[in-house]
Amino acid sequence: MFTWRITKYNPENRNSRGVYLLDEWTAYSDIGKIIAGKSLSYAEYLAVENAYVNVISLFMACNQLRELSVSTLEKKLDLTDDPNLDLAMANLFKRIKKGLKLNRVEVEVVSRLVLREELWCIIESVDTMRVRFDWDYYMYIGSANKGEDTIYKIQQSGLFVEACDPEYLE
Repeated sequence: MFTWRITKYNPENRNSRGVYLLDEWTAYSDIGKIIAGKSLSYAEYLAVENAYVNVISLFMACNQLRELSVSTLEKKLDLTDDPNLDLAMANLFKRIKKGLKLNRVEVEVVSRLVLREELWCIIESVDTMRVRFDWDYYMYIGSANKGEDTIYKIQQSGLFVEACDPEYLE
């Protein structure tokens, strides 16, 4: 399986130990905060979130997948009282459980819930594709197909794709 780290962080801004050197927003909860002299708006946040969600859709298409399953799950007791969380998010939050098969629309909703720190999970199709989210807006993708066209499309969206060790998918 090919494995990549997908981020909004330019690898050129890392030191020799891999530490990111610039002050950037790292979470949904940063909306409205002043970071590097600029307030993060919901619209700016959403553009990046949409790009991350699109990465998963691109890899699902690359691997000819219609669904992914929840293989690992950590969930809050209740959703945060946030006006940007819609009914689809609330409904899926209530019924999500380990083993649940998610169609493409549900994968998008779950990805948004993870990126907004409402839950954490790994979604996968065994031996074909695996998606793991990490803190500070890091996402790891494993794919049976290398998907060079997919990688190119992701890079064109403004995100950065770096090959990484498969251990990051665990």
